[in-house]
Order: sequence, then structure tokens, then C-alpha cells
Amino acid sequence: MRNPRTFGTTYKLIIFTFSVATFCASPAHAGFHATPATVNVFVIGCQTHPIAGARVVLVGEAVAEELGDGRYLLEDVYPGEHRLLVYDEYGDVYDEGLETTVPLASAELEVMLCLCIETRITRLEGTVRDARGKAVKSAGVAVHDLFLETTTDAKGCYELKLPPGTWEVMAWADGGAEDETFVSVTVEGPADPGEEEAVARLELKLGQ
Repeated sequence: MRNPRTFGTTYKLIIFTFSVATFCASPAHAGFHATPATVNVFVIGCQTHPIAGARVVLVGEAVAEELGDGRYLLEDVYPGEHRLLVYDEYGDVYDEGLETTVPLASAELEVMLCLCIETRITRLEGTVRDARGKAVKSAGVAVHDLFLETTTDAKGCYELKLPPGTWEVMAWADGGAEDETFVSVTVEGPADPGEEEAVARLELKLGQ
């Protein structure tokens, strides 16, 4: 655990689930026009200090633009339930779910997130190997829905820190489609509330 900052928290990641509702159908319903929302996110620490330099992610959709003073902007958010993640500069994880339904005709929403939440992360680690079982260095490993990406080290090892959920992990090298793989993994975080993180292994073999 890193030392607390001057304003009293080692905030990491919060998960916020919200619904945007307008009088129009979602894009999935052909023949109807969907009205997108603008979502303004204000991120603060435990002592209401605005958090700059965070990474605000709408899962599977977009990364927010930072406006300064702890404010972040997401545009063209369509009606429906969405999952919002906020990472601090270290990429470690806090996890807490909140839900709200916002019936808006004008489809504009402001959300305030306080990053004072108990840590519940899973450190996913493993090795990327080729079809012959040889470790692959500098291979890419990503969870695109979270906009997370890393590369393997000289021994083919990787590490990603994930919030609870089911995620599709992709690994690839430079050889094209035969050097790719996709694996679905479900993580739940530590079982013991006193633990800061769980550890899970996922071995990735390219071409499978």
C-alpha cells in the first residue's frame, strides 16, 4: 500500500453503474432515433479534493476527456445502463457499485464520484506462449472493454489489474491472426475483506 496523499486517501478505482433514460429508444431498436446524453463526471478524494490525472472509462465504449479541476466529459452516451470506471494514476483498483436511474428529456447528467472505497482487485498474471509452447516476449495483452493494455516481459509474463466481472482477454504477437487468442475470464476480487487483492493465473497460448 502506498503512503496516503496529503488529502488523506490512497484512492484507486471505483465502479459506478448508472442508467440514462430519454424518451427515445436505444440504437439497437431499428427505426427509432436515440438521443445521446452528455455525462459530466466530477472525481474527488475523501476530503473533497478534486482528483486530476485520473482515467475515466465507460466500459466497452469510451475514455472520458479530462477538463481539469477533477472534471471529466463523456459525450454521446446512449440510453441504457452503463458501467463507469475511474482509475487513478497508479492503475490500482477500488471497487464499489452504485446505481441510479436518471429520466432526462435533454439527456444531460452530472455524476460526482468520491474515491474512498475498499479495495477489491484481482491481479491477473500469466505467460503468453506460441503454438510450440515457447514464451513470447513483447506480446500484447489487453482487455479492450476496460481500455487496458500491456506487453509481456523477456520471459513472456504479463500482469493486469482487474475489477470484479467477466472480461475477454486478448493476446497477440506480430504474426497475424494465427498469433492471436481470446479468452474469457471471471474475477471476483479477494474473498477475505482484509486482503487488498486476489491473484489469479491465466496462461495464454497464441493461435487458440
